[in-house]
Amino acid sequence: MLPSQSQDSCSVNIPPLPDGGKWIKGERKELNVDAPHPVLRTTFSRTGEKDEIRSSRFTLHSSLKKRAAFTLAEVLITLGIIGVVAAITIPSIITDYQKKITAKRLSQTYSILSQALTMAQAEYGDTSSWSTLFNVDVDDFAQTTELGRLWADKYLLPYMKKLKNAEIMTLSDAGYKNNITSKSGSSLIYVGSNYYITHLSNGVILLITYEYINGKAFVPLIYVDVNGITNPNMAGRDVFLFTFRPNINKLVPYAYNYPRETLKDRCKKDNSLRASYNLYCTALIMLDGWEIKDDYPW
Repeated sequence: MLPSQSQDSCSVNIPPLPDGGKWIKGERKELNVDAPHPVLRTTFSRTGEKDEIRSSRFTLHSSLKKRAAFTLAEVLITLGIIGVVAAITIPSIITDYQKKITAKRLSQTYSILSQALTMAQAEYGDTSSWSTLFNVDVDDFAQTTELGRLWADKYLLPYMKKLKNAEIMTLSDAGYKNNITSKSGSSLIYVGSNYYITHLSNGVILLITYEYINGKAFVPLIYVDVNGITNPNMAGRDVFLFTFRPNINKLVPYAYNYPRETLKDRCKKDNSLRASYNLYCTALIMLDGWEIKDDYPW
């Protein structure tokens, strides 16, 4: 019987021969262990016979080679795990990106509008001298758009870089396919309504009119659609509202003087009290430093 040895050992235990003879140790040769198949060989002989015992330090090499490929089941399981992770994370990544772009464009537009009005005040003086265009008696709502045009043409648009000349038109004429709605789906601005509409160089569309209550046009309203005619065309998602307040000489978000909790509550999707409450979202974003926070009712 040939002597046995451990797979990981480099030594050989040599048992005595049954006939009392002796093993004669021959030449020992150790190959380079960095070689692809390093082998340690030790040769023993007796009475003219020669037996060779080979011991490999890396006998797992061949078995690993046989296991190089994955089975179909393993591949399918891996792909399934990747799919589940992607389904969980990708929507969140897309939403976060949309929030950042929305807040950035809204902030940029507010800055553009504010700078234009500041230049108008430098030319025309304090807004108290603009009183002929505030608190105006009107016969119907349609006249508010004409007032919006008069105000914007004098105090706003000449100080701004526009992509297209402004004109009074319906939303349909501007390219909108559907009404602008609240988050619950209630219509706020109909595609057939007339507004003084212009496009800015950053892709934003401005819809300019006047606040109308009981036969009076009070102050200018500027609806800001941060991604143009692209959906969802929804208040608090891509459509926001600013108003110019002459008593404070400033452009402010609609409902700017409400506390944060009230703004957040009225910005919610399920707010059924008034569809226009979703326009309070503008003030919420500004109050939060032009960021859409985690608790924002997106």
